[in-house]
Amino acid sequence: MTQDESEQIEELVMVWFHWSKSHREQLGYSRVSPGFVHAQTHEVYDDNDDRDAKLARYTAEQVEACLNTLDVLLRAAVGLHAANRSVGNKVFRSGRMTSEEQHAMYKAAKDALLPMFIRRNLVS
Repeated sequence: MTQDESEQIEELVMVWFHWSKSHREQLGYSRVSPGFVHAQTHEVYDDNDDRDAKLARYTAEQVEACLNTLDVLLRAAVGLHAANRSVGNKVFRSGRMTSEEQHAMYKAAKDALLPMFIRRNLVS
C-alpha cells in the first residue's frame, strides 16, 4: 500500500465516521408529516453544499458496506482509530486489545479495505 492510498483510506474512514455519528435512528416524533414522507424534492435548487453532502453520504454508505464485511475486531479497530483521530487525542480504547494490537488490527483492516475500495472506485 502506498502512502497516497493510505491517506485516501484515512479520508474515507473519517467521512464514514462523521456520517455514521450523525446517522442515528430518530426517537420521538418524525420531522416530516406522514402525508409527505414519500415526497421527492427537486435537485434544481441544490447548491454546492447540498451536492457535497449527498456525495459524502453516498461515499460513507459505500465505506460502511465494505466495513460490514470485515471481522468484528477489525471494525472495532477502525472505529476506535476514527474516534481518536476525530477528537485529536487517544481518548478511546478497547478493553479487549492493547494499543499496539489495536494499531496492528487497524493496519490489517486498511490492507483488507484497499482492494474493496479500489473495486468501488473510492481509491485511485
